[in-house]
Amino acid sequence: MTRKVLLIALAVALVLSLAGVWILYRSELAKQAAERQEADAAAETMTPGAAPDDVTQGELQIKLYFRAPAPSAGTLALLTPEVRTIPQSIRKEYLIRRILDALIAGPTQGGGPTIPKGTIVRQVFVANNLAVIDFSREIAVRHPGGVLGEMATVYSIVNSVVDNVPGVDGVRILVDGSERSTLSGHLALDRSFGAAPEFVVGASGRDALIQEENLE
Repeated sequence: MTRKVLLIALAVALVLSLAGVWILYRSELAKQAAERQEADAAAETMTPGAAPDDVTQGELQIKLYFRAPAPSAGTLALLTPEVRTIPQSIRKEYLIRRILDALIAGPTQGGGPTIPKGTIVRQVFVANNLAVIDFSREIAVRHPGGVLGEMATVYSIVNSVVDNVPGVDGVRILVDGSERSTLSGHLALDRSFGAAPEFVVGASGRDALIQEENLE
């Protein structure tokens, strides 16, 4: 009798053990599926260009800022404007993406590029009139460097966004999801930037001096 009870107990323990293994297996499958869904959603969010819910309404004429020819001695006319027409996005985040995609694609009317090839916009947030833009690492690792080169890159981004997106008056730049001290050793990125029309060809005050507190 005792042996029979022992065998029954062992059989029950085996069944419970197998059931536990099956539950753990199903739980792990569900966890992996959830992780894949999260990864797919993140990848879709960080894909450059328009997202599926980017609603457009007509077209918008914008002004992009590219690198101007070498400025005259004593001036900081770093940027030259170029007018483009792009689809009008209802949401600010998607409008900013379209503007930056056009800026990354480069100039068509004689200006010079300001953002290194291969750079993509990973993410855009807008809150309290501030646009936070996360670029891929190429914007830093492929940057040619130099104080004026870094200034041209930063302010081409800032001016192109602030001048064309109503309600946005500042830009914060991230690289690969994180804050970075500089792009290439000079212009400090640990703050938000407002538009700087003084760096545009033909603007008044373009011979303003570089502010030392903005440099590393």
